[in-house]
Amino acid sequence: MTRPPLLTQFVTRVLVLLFSPVAFPAGQLPAWFQAVHDVLPFRPAADLIRAGLLSDTHTTGGRDLVVLLVWCAIALAISFQALIPEPGGPNTAMTSCTDKRMERHMTEIDLPLPPVVDAEAWAEARRVLLLQEKALTRMKDSVAAMRRRLPVVEVTTPYVFEGADGPVSLLDLFGDRPQLIVQHFMFAEDWEEGCDGCSMMADHIGPLSHLQARRTSFALVSRAPIDKLTAFRTRMGWKLPWVSSGGTTFNDDFGATQDGEERQAISVFIRRRDRIFHSWSTFARGEEPFMLVFDLLDLTPYGRQESWEHSPEGWPQEPTYSWMRLQDRYGAEADQCAHHAVTALHP
Repeated sequence: MTRPPLLTQFVTRVLVLLFSPVAFPAGQLPAWFQAVHDVLPFRPAADLIRAGLLSDTHTTGGRDLVVLLVWCAIALAISFQALIPEPGGPNTAMTSCTDKRMERHMTEIDLPLPPVVDAEAWAEARRVLLLQEKALTRMKDSVAAMRRRLPVVEVTTPYVFEGADGPVSLLDLFGDRPQLIVQHFMFAEDWEEGCDGCSMMADHIGPLSHLQARRTSFALVSRAPIDKLTAFRTRMGWKLPWVSSGGTTFNDDFGATQDGEERQAISVFIRRRDRIFHSWSTFARGEEPFMLVFDLLDLTPYGRQESWEHSPEGWPQEPTYSWMRLQDRYGAEADQCAHHAVTALHP
């Protein structure tokens, strides 16, 4: 006989209460609940965000910062402890090719099944999860609002890239639009093909007309020679603007290359006539919003099937990013272990 996931519902409801100051000011909560949140990080974090967005109506005190700093220290200590490998455990983020072949060849019968419940129990569990999904959406909107209020830094270096038809300046990449998103595509001078993860991101960009309708241009920038870039773009079937920054300091200046090593990165720029300003950058997992496949997999019972995920016992999992391939390599080289994108970046 199947029982409703009562424990899951209880834990989720506790989490909803813990995060309630994100949606409602603590002053609107019961007095005893306010006292609890004086020592928890949720209310101080929410108040600091409100104060940053609405400084004319919301303020915060130094006690909130102290509470957050204490919790940050606790979180760092726990994180470092979790990173210490277990005795006899693996020393790298990669398992053997044999192990990965076995994991990929799991049949449908081998894969575990989530708990089976009746429709009423499912609806209740879904309702509880929906509360968290809506809170996440509101938090995402709040972060986006803060991002729109970031200051900018003027770019004074006259970068000139190598394009398929000749020199291209940073200003040229804007076209007639005021905003520009640059994907720092990992493709070093001595590589024969681009990085798997960066390629997956480029696969998801699609027609640029949607971005251009919102006054925004998009371009790929890499250090490899332009001939390599255009050949690889043709192989992948993309129609994205792509220039070589090999003769400039552009990658180093914006953190896309450090000590000669390539890094996954995105940079955003805005211009006023001929003046260019840098407004935002992100690295590593910050690029995930560009890759819809991750969000789609997050909707499924098995998730991304990577080892960092907190999944039920027995769920299929592989080392982070180890499954990534170029779009024309899946199946044909399913057993290959070495890929530019497999950088063992822990989320």
